[in-house]
Amino acid sequence: MTVNLNQTLGQRIRYARVKSGLTIEQLCECISYDKSSLIDLEHDRINPQFVQWRILYGIIQHCHITKEILFDDYLLFCDKMPLKQIREEKGIKQNQIADFFGVARQTVSDWEHKRKRPSQETWQSLIDYFNS
Repeated sequence: MTVNLNQTLGQRIRYARVKSGLTIEQLCECISYDKSSLIDLEHDRINPQFVQWRILYGIIQHCHITKEILFDDYLLFCDKMPLKQIREEKGIKQNQIADFFGVARQTVSDWEHKRKRPSQETWQSLIDYFNS
């Protein structure tokens, strides 16, 4: 299966599902997900930031693909989320990141422990922040 990272997450999900020979109903049953939500996801009416990991990994498993096919750089980063490691290597405190981005320190902690994902805009800003 060839990946096109210029496609949206929804387009990649639909491509993987169709290529795997699954209907929307079949995939929904496999991953315990609502049909209308999967339709919204495939049509990019759901922000990737808010899609649960269990749904994404269910799609990967049942469509027999790798996460590199489904995930773009943003989701791959969030999946590995080396934020804490990078922050500690640079000698930066959570409070410094929180102050810089105008978020609570708890939000930074949530990012580090994968309880939440930064928005794609914040993710790009984090990369720029650590590279400066």
